[in-house]
Amino acid sequence: MRYDKRVIVAIAVLMVVAGIGWNWYDVKIFLNWVLAAKQLSIVRIYEAYELYGPQYRAVYPPLPILIFVATDSVASEFLHSAYSALIYVSSRAVGALLAFTERFLLKLPIVIPVIVLSLILARTYGRREIAYWLMLGIPTLVTIGTYQFDSLVALFLALSILCLTKWRRPRLSALFLALATLTKPLAAVFYLPIALYLSSWRKALQYLALVAVTVIACIAPFLIIEPKAFIANVIGFHMGRPPQYLSLWNVPVLLTFRSPSVETFVDRAWIAGYVLGVALVLAFLRPKPGNEPSLLASVVALGIVTTFLNKVVNPNYLMWVYPEALILSFACSCRQLGKLYNVYAGVGTLWPALYVTIPALAGVPMYVEEARSYVSARHLLLESLSPPLNKTFEKVFRLLDASKLHTYTLALYHNLYVVGSIMICAYAALGMYIILSLVRRFGRA
Repeated sequence: MRYDKRVIVAIAVLMVVAGIGWNWYDVKIFLNWVLAAKQLSIVRIYEAYELYGPQYRAVYPPLPILIFVATDSVASEFLHSAYSALIYVSSRAVGALLAFTERFLLKLPIVIPVIVLSLILARTYGRREIAYWLMLGIPTLVTIGTYQFDSLVALFLALSILCLTKWRRPRLSALFLALATLTKPLAAVFYLPIALYLSSWRKALQYLALVAVTVIACIAPFLIIEPKAFIANVIGFHMGRPPQYLSLWNVPVLLTFRSPSVETFVDRAWIAGYVLGVALVLAFLRPKPGNEPSLLASVVALGIVTTFLNKVVNPNYLMWVYPEALILSFACSCRQLGKLYNVYAGVGTLWPALYVTIPALAGVPMYVEEARSYVSARHLLLESLSPPLNKTFEKVFRLLDASKLHTYTLALYHNLYVVGSIMICAYAALGMYIILSLVRRFGRA
C-alpha cells in the first residue's frame, strides 16, 4: 500500500476536493459555534440558540462540535501566522491559496478518517480496490466537498463491525458504535443488526449497556448544565424539521407545494413508515451469528432504508454504510454492489445539487426546509466556492442574466418541485432494487 501510486493519487484528489469549497449554509453555523464557545464556554454551547438566535443552533451531539471548535482554534493560529507573513503580498493567487488552506485545515478531521479507514480495510481484506473506491467514491467526495461529519460515522461504524467480525473485541465494538451515535444519533439504529449478530441476548444487552453508558458519560456535562437547551437542540430541532431533500416523505410535500396539512400528516406518519422499513430489512436480512456477510448485508440494507425513509435525508448520509457496501463488493463476492451504490449516491446527489443551482442560475431565492425561510441561492453558492471558482460563477451568472437561457432556467425553477419528486422516486426505487438484490443474495433461505 505504501508505494501504490493510485493510493497517493486518491489522497491528492481528496485534498483538492477538501480545499475547493464547502456548504456555506452549514459552515456558517459551525463557525458560530466557535463564537458561542468563546462567549459562553463550550459546555454551555447549547444555550446559544436561545440567547443569540437560530444561526447559533448546535443541533449535533457534543463530539462534532468539540472537534470543529478545536480544529478552528489550531487552523486560526496557522492562518494568522500566514497572514502576518504575507501582509505585504497582495495578489489574487495568495488570496486563493489562503482560502484553499483554510478549508483544507478545517476539513482535516473529516478527511483523515477516510484515509485511515481506507488503509485499514485494504489491509484487513487484502484488497486495494477498497481503498481507491472508498476515497474516490461519490458518497465520500460529497461528504468531504460539502463539509459534513458523516465520514466520522463511517469510520466508527466500520471499526465497530470489524471489532466484532475480525478482531473479536465486542467491548471495543460497543465503544465505536457509541462514538458513531455521538456523531449522528440516528446511527444508534445499527445496534439492531449487531444485537442479532451476537450469539445471545445476554451479550446483546451487555453490548447495549456499554454503548449507553459511554454515550451518557460523554453528554452528561452538557446535559446537566442545561438539560432543556440540550434536548431542544439535539432532539427537538430534528423532530420538528419538515421532510428534506431525498426523503420519500418529501414527495407529497413537494407535489402539494408544501401544504401545512400534508406536512402535519408526514410528521405523524414517517416514524411508523421508517420503523416498518427497518423491521422488514431485519426480517429478510437477519444477521446470522458468526456470519460476517449477513451482518454486512443487513447493515447496508438498513443504511439504504434510512437514506430514503427517514424524514430528513441529506446526501452525506450515504457515507454511513458505504465502507460495508465496498467490503461486500470486493471481499464477499457481491461484485456489482460497489458500482450500484455509487449510482444510487449519484442519483441522490443530483436532486440536492439542482435544488441549489437552478435557483442560483435563475437568480431567485431558494427555500431552506429546516429554517422554513428563503435565502439567496447565488450568495450561498458563491460563498461555498473557493476563489477563483466563485469569480467564474459570477461571470456565468451575469452572462445568463443577459441571455435567452434565463427564461429556460426560470421555467425549470417553476417546475422544480415536480422534477424533484420524480428524481426522489427514482432514487428510492433504485435503493429498493439494491435491497432486493441483497435479499436474494444474503436473505434467509
